[in-house]
Amino acid sequence: MYEEIYKAWKNEIENSLLQPLQRDFYSKSSLYMKRLLAEKENIDEKSLKFRLITGEYGNARRLIIDLCNLRFKKIADLAYEGQSVPETTLTDEEELYFENLLNAATHFSRTSRDLVEGQLITIETPQDERKPKRILVRFTREIPAIIGVDMKPYGPFKSEDVATLPLENVENLVKQGVAIKLEVDQ
Repeated sequence: MYEEIYKAWKNEIENSLLQPLQRDFYSKSSLYMKRLLAEKENIDEKSLKFRLITGEYGNARRLIIDLCNLRFKKIADLAYEGQSVPETTLTDEEELYFENLLNAATHFSRTSRDLVEGQLITIETPQDERKPKRILVRFTREIPAIIGVDMKPYGPFKSEDVATLPLENVENLVKQGVAIKLEVDQ
């Protein structure tokens, strides 16, 4: 996984345009980092293997943080400019960021237009019911690929995989006992 993270980071650094990432890239990266941390706990701190894993974790951590920051800036610029992004370019998590940023940019643009036209500014709460709400889940066992209520394919998933899925699908998966909703600290 380290090679995938490095390759994604390098592609993002070398290109001014947002580069495609697998939809589950962040989920896979998170599991990889979790595995490294778990390995470190079970190894003697004085061993060479501990130092190697610590170095790998530190390098991967820096790459992931820089990659996320680079991508966020590019996504924010695209949203501010009102441009669309091909679905194959964004991860599940980034798709949510982009939608929210695009909404914010649209409202900001409308506000500045109203200001210069001398119109009263009204604050609206955007309610986009066309897109289903998405929830972060962790799978408790392996399941084959599914088609979400949004008609997009998801999976297949292995035990301990993490993904964001439409709320309606999450509710069914939780009822079946194959997934657990995850709480996200904000």
